[in-house]
Amino acid sequence: MAKPLQTPAWVKVLGRSANQLELVAAPLSPSGRPAAGWHLTISTGRELEARELVPGTRLPAFCPELHIEEGGKFCLGNRSYAPASATAFWKDLAAFLHNQDYAARRQCWPTGQWLSHGHAVDHQEQAERAAAEAGWSGEYAAWLENGEGWLAGPLPRLSRDKSRLVNARSLCPRGCRTRRGRPIVRAACRQRSLLESLIKAEYARQSAERDFFAELHRNNKTCCRRMPGCPLGVIEDEKNAPPPPRTNVKPLWKKRQRKGKGRA
Repeated sequence: MAKPLQTPAWVKVLGRSANQLELVAAPLSPSGRPAAGWHLTISTGRELEARELVPGTRLPAFCPELHIEEGGKFCLGNRSYAPASATAFWKDLAAFLHNQDYAARRQCWPTGQWLSHGHAVDHQEQAERAAAEAGWSGEYAAWLENGEGWLAGPLPRLSRDKSRLVNARSLCPRGCRTRRGRPIVRAACRQRSLLESLIKAEYARQSAERDFFAELHRNNKTCCRRMPGCPLGVIEDEKNAPPPPRTNVKPLWKKRQRKGKGRA
């Protein structure tokens, strides 16, 4: 017979069944103050899963930007949790609940906790590994979370096989310089391979993110409007925007054509 799932001190169990716990979770806030309790259910089958007792009560029943999957399941990260990994599960659940409190106050996900959606998270991890190896973790995080830095705007173009940066004699897109402060070209960048790995992964991440939200829209999923700038909400706004007003101004080439014809 399987042992009952062990719970931390900030969890009060209200009821147990074969594959489910009903509980109130109130992890201490980062400042040490007790947080408002969350009424949750924990599925304890092959994988541990958390959701609100009644999805949609305090959080949306579905919101990718708040990392809540269909059916109200909490997405705690890019991993699954077996009952044997309960310690990691409770730790990540506490962080998730803190992030929800933060997002409710500031309408944004906290710094350092941002994750891409769907398969895009795999490409994010590839980009983060390349950035960490090159010593650019802070620069990549600034772009990913705030849209700042040298990665903002159109990404540098890659070759057709996605293996190299084109225009090798152009300046390094990151703005790398020699010890004397002179700008260097891409071909001379000492970290060119890591630069190309980062940009390649970022292209794939952005493409996977667009596909993720486009697929949600095709499946008639709607934005809950809790998080400003949600890509799903942006797609809806673009689809529902009224057409631009028609004007009676004729193109200049038509005016010239009419004027040139004259009368016989």
